[in-house]
Amino acid sequence: MAKFTSALVGSLLLGTSLHSAVAADGAKSATPAQAAQIRIVKTQATPKRATPLERRLFSDTFEASTFLWNDWNKFQENYHANYAGDDDPATAWVEGDKGSGAGQWLRMKLTPLDATTAVRIRIRNGYQKSPELFKQNARVKTATITLMPSGVQKTIELKDDAAWQEFVLPQTEGVLQAVELKVASVYEGSKYTDMCLSDMQVFATSTSVDNPAFEKSKKQKLTAWRAARVAAAKEFAKGKVGSVLAPAYDITKSQLDNGNSVDLAVTMAKPASKEWLPAFEIAKQAVAQFKTPATSGMILMPAQLFRPAGAKMPPTDGFVTPTLEYAYYGSSDEVAILPIVASSSIFFADRSKIAEMKSKLTVDEALAAPKCKGQKYWVMRTHDPEGKAPDRVAALVVTDCGMVETRGGKDLATMAQVLVYRDDGKLALVAGARSADDFEYVTGYRWGDRGGAPTILAATNITTWSIATVAAKEGISAK
Repeated sequence: MAKFTSALVGSLLLGTSLHSAVAADGAKSATPAQAAQIRIVKTQATPKRATPLERRLFSDTFEASTFLWNDWNKFQENYHANYAGDDDPATAWVEGDKGSGAGQWLRMKLTPLDATTAVRIRIRNGYQKSPELFKQNARVKTATITLMPSGVQKTIELKDDAAWQEFVLPQTEGVLQAVELKVASVYEGSKYTDMCLSDMQVFATSTSVDNPAFEKSKKQKLTAWRAARVAAAKEFAKGKVGSVLAPAYDITKSQLDNGNSVDLAVTMAKPASKEWLPAFEIAKQAVAQFKTPATSGMILMPAQLFRPAGAKMPPTDGFVTPTLEYAYYGSSDEVAILPIVASSSIFFADRSKIAEMKSKLTVDEALAAPKCKGQKYWVMRTHDPEGKAPDRVAALVVTDCGMVETRGGKDLATMAQVLVYRDDGKLALVAGARSADDFEYVTGYRWGDRGGAPTILAATNITTWSIATVAAKEGISAK
């Protein structure tokens, strides 16, 4: 899916927490076991400055061990981990464990920054929407900050007040990919046990080149996510969302040990994913034609996609619609992947008109074009040689490419995705692939019914190293 031509370390962290067994304020390189928990794709080094420079790092992706979900926060528009990065004291990450919050963690994912020698972290403790809520909810008292992937740690103690509090962690010059805060103890709330943290800011000192436009774009994406989330919550509350997604999902994941093979066949044969094997075989047939179309059977044909003005997919925890930036820097295994085409209609083969074109452009050629821009499509249909059954859409291939902001300027990013449909026209799975033998991921969907509308009951994301499943919190009957 990703075109790794970046001058950066093109990867996101896996969801497993990384902790070095070192004393407070200690520094230690990650052990082999810890290194295995981080997917790092090494690329050409980022150009360096003559002198180190401290710069603010932004993120549009925060993770947490838990966050609160209840009747007041049905669509999680207030308590998600991302709210720790919006610089707004009126919002907060609110953990969702039954206890006081001890043992819970918050992780800020960063676009990898090379040649980092020090990290300064500012924290605004508690839920600062009002002085009353600050006292009523629990606040962080002591915690451990971990820099990833270096494993450098610092044990900190926060004051029980609303002011910004600052901590500095030096490290041996190297890459910085994430900052994690793991709570050890809390100041108890006068009314609620939920532990809250309003904001966390990260400043890194590095000799890598600085591109302020890149960091600004990350902040803009988080701001856009926040606005879309609040808007979607209101629409869900009114019952007007034409989405195939439920308001909320639980996420479970497990690590696998399949070696370094990029062949997903081993993982797909496991009990958790083997129900999608037939659809995966169709995806393999489509990917095998990326370079040269077949001459018989189901042929992958260039196509034009006519999409109705249907509902866009609202931001929902556990799901990601891949963007070019997402493809460029590497995909995450912790969520289910949605189609690149961000519309509810694409989940049904009969809701988007797909017409074959006379073009001979192959998928490989589209991805290799030096100035390609935008999405292109190919369709693969079933065909009954006896003419007794009508043709139907078996698979749709979508490519996208364009320029993305990087720390060193702009660079070209490309991605390709295969959508495979069930016999009844519902989307069975999406698969990210770069070539016939190089699948990035496969996400399979399970369908159900919510209020008479077809809804994704659950989805499972499969890679060679992990399986992550999201399941709807609300009751949905399976179909």
